Amino acid sequence: MSEQLFQEASTAFQEWCKRNSVPVLSLDPTSTEKDDLKSIVQSIGNARFVAISEGFHNCKEMMSLHHRIIRHLVEECGFNIVLSESGFPESLYINDYIRGKSIPEEIDVWKNGLNKMYSAWREGQALIEYLKKNNKDYGNSLEYYGVDIGGFYQDWVTPFNIIFKYIKTVDEDYCKDLESKLLPYLNQMSTNARKNYAENFDLHQKALLSAILDEAVSYFGSKADEYVSRSSKEDYEKIRQSLTSMQLAENYYRNYDTVSKKYVGLNGREIAMAQNCLWVLNKRSDAKVVWIDHVIHTKTKSQLQDGVWGNFTPAGQLIKQALGKDYYGIGMVYGSGQFWNKWQRPAERFIDKIPEWDEKRKQKENRMNDPAPVIYGLEFQARSLCPQFGETEAIRFLVGTQSLRNDNQVHLIDFEDESNLVTKHVFSHTPGEIWNIASNPSDKNILATCYSKIIDGKTKRFAAMWRIPPLDETAPPVYELTPGDNNGKCVSLQHVCELDAGHGDVKKVMWNPSSDNDKLLTISERHIDLWQTSNTGADHVDTITLEGKAQLQYSVGRFNPHHGGSQIATGIDCHIKGYDLRSMSSSFSIENAHSQLVRDLDMNPNKQYYLASCSDDCKVKFWDIRNTKECLMTRSDHSHWVWSIRYNNFHDQLILTSSSDSRVILSNIASLSSEPFGHLDDEDEEEEKPREPIPDRLISTFEEHEDSVYAVEWSSVDPWIFASLSYDGRLVINRVPRVEKYKILL
Repeated sequence: MSEQLFQEASTAFQEWCKRNSVPVLSLDPTSTEKDDLKSIVQSIGNARFVAISEGFHNCKEMMSLHHRIIRHLVEECGFNIVLSESGFPESLYINDYIRGKSIPEEIDVWKNGLNKMYSAWREGQALIEYLKKNNKDYGNSLEYYGVDIGGFYQDWVTPFNIIFKYIKTVDEDYCKDLESKLLPYLNQMSTNARKNYAENFDLHQKALLSAILDEAVSYFGSKADEYVSRSSKEDYEKIRQSLTSMQLAENYYRNYDTVSKKYVGLNGREIAMAQNCLWVLNKRSDAKVVWIDHVIHTKTKSQLQDGVWGNFTPAGQLIKQALGKDYYGIGMVYGSGQFWNKWQRPAERFIDKIPEWDEKRKQKENRMNDPAPVIYGLEFQARSLCPQFGETEAIRFLVGTQSLRNDNQVHLIDFEDESNLVTKHVFSHTPGEIWNIASNPSDKNILATCYSKIIDGKTKRFAAMWRIPPLDETAPPVYELTPGDNNGKCVSLQHVCELDAGHGDVKKVMWNPSSDNDKLLTISERHIDLWQTSNTGADHVDTITLEGKAQLQYSVGRFNPHHGGSQIATGIDCHIKGYDLRSMSSSFSIENAHSQLVRDLDMNPNKQYYLASCSDDCKVKFWDIRNTKECLMTRSDHSHWVWSIRYNNFHDQLILTSSSDSRVILSNIASLSSEPFGHLDDEDEEEEKPREPIPDRLISTFEEHEDSVYAVEWSSVDPWIFASLSYDGRLVINRVPRVEKYKILL
């Protein structure tokens, strides 16, 4: 966007704000003034989940305003559950308190049940007392929960005492076992929990704590029916959420990198908040929820945060992805004014001014004129991604997970461009970890996977065809972050057949992209097997055997979309070799194409002899397979292994690459494309003045990932949308910048 357009848009927005602003008439929660609150109610509409942001904590005026808004929503709009930035397990004391239940004598409900940034202030306690009085007067219809990780930064003993108390009543022997395993950790995490975790435990101890909590959550889930029969479903679910909150608290602590002083990977604290919020919304059919939390958590878009956060995916974004229009956020905008700096340290706090916009920050905001990327977090690690090729209307991607401890899954992600939201269907893939996934180009419901499983103590890799079961498009949405239906179970993929040619571990499976797309290839270490597929199975047709040194193996393969899909390119260690499937013989060879392992290949969709490759040598290379002595171009934009490379299916000058440097790079390689001079129409061809070729350049670097990005794929429906997947289970859906899009089209 040009500076002039930006200024015009900024001025228009300011004028809109002036016309539509509504002054706050009172901060008194008991005020009879209603006119200013009516506009909020009107804006909320039918949303069942309202997030009220805090600009900063420990602010009496903000707590009073929140109290006033919540009163109005409870009394006039039927909202019945209040959530806050406080530990979930501890908040069970507060929920009991407002519902008139007895609290153990040793428990100080304010100190043990609520974050001190609320409980230490009269204004914070006033909201709790209002909820308690309302319940007493009107029949206990209101509930209150914290949604944050258990223990927050300080005390792990209080939340685990709540968990142990319940488990002791349903499974005393297991309670003793779990207590004994956790005792060495709780002894050091009763105060300053996060600090003591970071400083007092080595990597082995942290890994062991993670394993203990993972096992506890899994075991607790497996005992659901037994524990519910000995207590109640509600009590069981509250402790399940509490235990999961502690598991994610450990994840949150562990993902703090002491070298960079930043959090890395998906933030366990945000996942815990999102899961707890969605559990609360699902627990009762009449639920209408108000959530109070800092604006960093309630916002609905990922962005680069200052300080320790880095690239940050907030809970609000995860919830918004699940709820869509049922989520309504009341945000915070900082324009000017003052605030308490170092509010956590009363002896050091001082009144500071909100900083002015500097040029660097202004440039970041200008880049936000493009729609924000959409980030979808998977529960497990993942490395396999593909578009759903057979789908011709919706923007869909398939993602396969890698989990050693749990049943793996295939996520079908549906992206709505206009609303910038995703919906999902999750299917169980029980055989094992998914290493590669491929979608049938003509039948959107058929896919193939390469997967691993352990046999006789050894890991073996196989391939199979699957059918996606029919989707119930009329079913109402289930608001949950974790996959599965209301009973926590995924629908299974329907097994079609195994693809076992008896040639050992299968590394890759791929469909013929041409009209002859009932042909499928599997690639193992030294064999390429051709299959004839149908809706009911696959027949093995022929085999190519790798000749030469025994230590050489196939690493990757890719169909050439030209010539009816009769040719493929393969990576063999640091070499590239092509085959003609009609004769099952070699068609070209590039010796020592890279200095290290070839990770991926792609064929230009518009120029039949052009090929791109990437490698562990951090390089991307372009080739003409008619002349393989020298590459056409080498690029070194990445700083680590390059795992994936893809030509745009329509505009072949657009190249995507992803790498272990956690980045996705979009480049314009016009000189080797079918449009080296840009888009030409009839009028351009009549011009006498020759056009200059477009320079090759890096368009944009996308840095939403924090782990190795193993896959990047263009949408098969929209040429301007792509998805990338990193090992930590983060799927990012992004777009070609508008400026670049219009340069190509206009």
